[in-house]
Amino acid sequence: MKALLLAAGYGTRLDPITKVIPKCMVPIKGRPLLDIWIESLLEGGITQVLINTHYKNEIVEEFISNSSWKDLVVLVHEDKLLGTGSTILKNETFFCEDTFLVAHADNLTDLIISNLIDSHAKVDQDILATMLLFNTPKPEACGVVKLKGGLVTEFFEKKLTDNGNLANGAVYIFNRTVFNILRDIKKESIDISLDLIPLILGKINSHIHEGYFQDIGDINNWVEANLYFKEQKMKKQNVEAWKLALKGE
Repeated sequence: MKALLLAAGYGTRLDPITKVIPKCMVPIKGRPLLDIWIESLLEGGITQVLINTHYKNEIVEEFISNSSWKDLVVLVHEDKLLGTGSTILKNETFFCEDTFLVAHADNLTDLIISNLIDSHAKVDQDILATMLLFNTPKPEACGVVKLKGGLVTEFFEKKLTDNGNLANGAVYIFNRTVFNILRDIKKESIDISLDLIPLILGKINSHIHEGYFQDIGDINNWVEANLYFKEQKMKKQNVEAWKLALKGE
């Protein structure tokens, strides 16, 4: 299975860090977030990772080109930021299997990727996706869901509603069928949460993660992640690649 890491955003709420480096490269205990994601995906059974870039793309490119991941990662630059769904659609030819994984690279989790893949493999053929869910203390800042029989049947994107605290972790396994759905939306900028998810409610399997999950969306969350996320050793080659990327900046 192949994966798409969505990594092109500006990260304005992480200012001043993102004045220097892109959001996907912010350090977690000295290790760039992107490095954590790539290792997690490859260890979980992903065979190749596509990463979209835009803001400060040269830092990502420098890091990947000198890293141990360089032969397993494909970078695609967006001159103009696309919506998350539009990025999936534009890169349809990259995905040659019946299923593929999509994740937002600005989140941090200790999810075992193979568990998510196994969860999707067990569902009926008419199920179009599996969504990672987690219990959030701040439901107003997340997209929260309601389940029925293990399926996502209702979705509320960052609304002040009393709909529980089970939140969308923005890590998905999709069936190729979603490409047809994305094409039918006929918008220049398609968003996964706002445009795609509402169209496939009732056909989304849920995978609830009980471990660590944090949206590295602002300074407070980044500080918290550096305090509480379990430190992971970085490959020596990737340490050097990280130094070169920062020096190039």
